[in-house]
Amino acid sequence: MKTLLSLSVSLLLASANASAASVVYTYNSKGETDGIQGVAGISQESSWRCKSDSSLLCQCPSAVFKGRIESVDYRKGDTIPEGFVVDTGRTAEYVVMAEDWDADLGTADSSWIPRLIRKGERVLVVAERCGVGGNNVVARDVYFERLINNPAPRAKR
Repeated sequence: MKTLLSLSVSLLLASANASAASVVYTYNSKGETDGIQGVAGISQESSWRCKSDSSLLCQCPSAVFKGRIESVDYRKGDTIPEGFVVDTGRTAEYVVMAEDWDADLGTADSSWIPRLIRKGERVLVVAERCGVGGNNVVARDVYFERLINNPAPRAKR
């Protein structure tokens, strides 16, 4: 649990500073890309979007949850998701992806997204609960759940 908490805090700090979506890659022993861990910076933190607006709509608390993706909504004729449902075991959350969130991703980066956000995949989601009652869950980062289940080994001292 302590590992999950420290990882969550680290991910929240990283996502707060992200300005555009970017893929977090994994590499093999040869230094070649062999997969991804997730996507960071899907949307900016509300405090950055709403610097001069103190209204209720700009006061969005952060939320971190993990679960299995139950369904994915796609843009018409595209493989890039615009939202998905995550079953956390206690509740189901519809997670909205910011409009044109993938605009800064190149073709190579975009090709990894359907491997991450797909039905049945277990994910860790860093989001904000916006709107009245926090019913609008907006994704900031999405990572494979295995990122927290299989943390990198610690360096020997």
